[in-house]
Amino acid sequence: MTERLRFENREEWLAFRQNGIGASEAGAIMGTNKSRSKIDLWKIKTGQTPEPDLSGVEVVQRGIAMEPAIRAVFAARHPELRVEHHPYDVLFQSERPWLFCTLDAETYDESGEPGTAEFKTAEPRTRAEWEEWDSGVPAKYYDQILHQHLATGWRRHHLMAFLYRGDDDIVIREYEFRVDDGFKLDASIVLETEILFWDDVQKRRIPPVPIRL
Repeated sequence: MTERLRFENREEWLAFRQNGIGASEAGAIMGTNKSRSKIDLWKIKTGQTPEPDLSGVEVVQRGIAMEPAIRAVFAARHPELRVEHHPYDVLFQSERPWLFCTLDAETYDESGEPGTAEFKTAEPRTRAEWEEWDSGVPAKYYDQILHQHLATGWRRHHLMAFLYRGDDDIVIREYEFRVDDGFKLDASIVLETEILFWDDVQKRRIPPVPIRL
């Protein structure tokens, strides 16, 4: 069963996040986030290192500043959906409250069926990075979508990205994820991996990291 917690401000919301795993942290656990490792996240969750202050990181601040604009474009593109934003709401399944998410947007169709929407800004610099967006979405963002599915139990998931291509030229990409057999299998792998990671956090046991030969 999907549960919801509502916090009044960012400070309360940030304090709660220490109690489990948020969607943006899935990539670190799955090994797809190049900027943060599983060990880095484990140290944060066990209180050994503080959460990094990203207030001075330009790309992070640009993403925050652009989010309302992307949400407006998404809503304009989807008049069939009601788009809501609850910045300090946390959604989770009652049987695993430690696995949660806060959404960039919640979507509801005419029947009231809910869905998620995730918004990104990025600046691909190489052909390989563009090809990654052409063939789907980067793996760390896909892991985030899978985590959101596990947290909400919802079956419709969107991702819209504003991709910068020099001289402030923006390419808009949009993706919809269907909960088919392949998606369910991928989600089950994320769930199993995150269960093991959270157990390591609870027991303050250093999680194993695969060795690449």
